[in-house]
Amino acid sequence: MQVQTREKKMLIALGIVAIISGFILYRVYFPSSSDSAKENTLSSTQKQEEKESQPNTQSASRSGGARGSRTPSGGASSGSQTVSIREFESHSTLNSCWVLLDGEVYDITNFLGKYESYQETILSFCGTVGFEAGFIEGNKSLAESVKIESQKIGTIS
Repeated sequence: MQVQTREKKMLIALGIVAIISGFILYRVYFPSSSDSAKENTLSSTQKQEEKESQPNTQSASRSGGARGSRTPSGGASSGSQTVSIREFESHSTLNSCWVLLDGEVYDITNFLGKYESYQETILSFCGTVGFEAGFIEGNKSLAESVKIESQKIGTIS
């Protein structure tokens, strides 16, 4: 009789874990409206920064600015584009590597070209949502470099 009681408790615990896991996955793939409001606020801030930096961007491109340089808005992209999960997952090679960082999609292909020692480690995170937890968590000092050396694409829809 005790074995059945333990089994029931174990099944209840597993059910709770499954519900919590489902909730977390739902929040990752379907952010709430308050999260969307934050993204909209961020996007409008990015648009303002882009307008302010536009003359600098044009002069840098005319003078043949440094390769890999980017404006505060994320290079040539405004950063407000939404990307489907299928498209995001298709960029999973060293020649085209997209990752999720702080809720934003970044093309880190240029970063990989400059930091070749990390290529093999990062390759497994290209086109996946595990980059922050898998790579950045152990290399926090590189988080800002990744953002600076990469192009912000937008968000996952």
